[in-house]
Amino acid sequence: MNRLAMLGLAAACSVGAAQAGQEPAEYLEVGPELRDCVGVGPQKCMQVRPFGSQEWQHFYGAIEGFTHEEGRTYLLRVKTEKIDNPPADAPSIRWILERVVSEKESVARMLEPFPAPEPGHVRWAIDLPALPDEDDHKIELLPGKWMMVDCNRHWAGAVIEQRSLQGWGYSYYVMQDVGQVASTMMACPGQEKTNRFIPVGSMPELQRYNSRLPIVFYAPEEVELQYRVWRAAGDAKPAEKQ
Repeated sequence: MNRLAMLGLAAACSVGAAQAGQEPAEYLEVGPELRDCVGVGPQKCMQVRPFGSQEWQHFYGAIEGFTHEEGRTYLLRVKTEKIDNPPADAPSIRWILERVVSEKESVARMLEPFPAPEPGHVRWAIDLPALPDEDDHKIELLPGKWMMVDCNRHWAGAVIEQRSLQGWGYSYYVMQDVGQVASTMMACPGQEKTNRFIPVGSMPELQRYNSRLPIVFYAPEEVELQYRVWRAAGDAKPAEKQ
């Protein structure tokens, strides 16, 4: 058993919990795959990372009360207990599940009901990581394309439709009828053109942050989809009567 790795993971979880404002709770993400690893001997390890971390790590032991199902991603709230005088090559930390905060299938499985893109189009899918406070977050969709442009502001119009996936209750977006690029008409003396991301079409409202379902967006091949995460700042404030 890799005892140092387990101790480091426990410390990282505690740091991540404090950064998320949830101390003393600890949050742990569990990936969809089991991978080969070597503890006392060859074995299969869950892939985990402290909440907010970008790097996956092998998890050599077990989490009491939790059963991992391959193909599903989890956000867990866990607690740890130190084991006094553990046997050699045995874990020195006991991991205990408090609750499953979020659980979802892999993106590939979730996309199976959605239609394939039409010729000349691509399908974009935004797979959001689970958060303990998803109601405080929103997603801004930013479709566009890269172009060599001058100092003026450039954009292109497009029709974006929201459609329902029949029989599933899910929705997705389809971009059509991309127009010509327009721009302001300022002079740009002595300035070379630069490669910039030009907005194409516009989404009228922010999207709900929902880590359980991907945001699915179909667009012409020349269009790329980017997104921005918005988070509510502080508590709600009362308005004043006038």
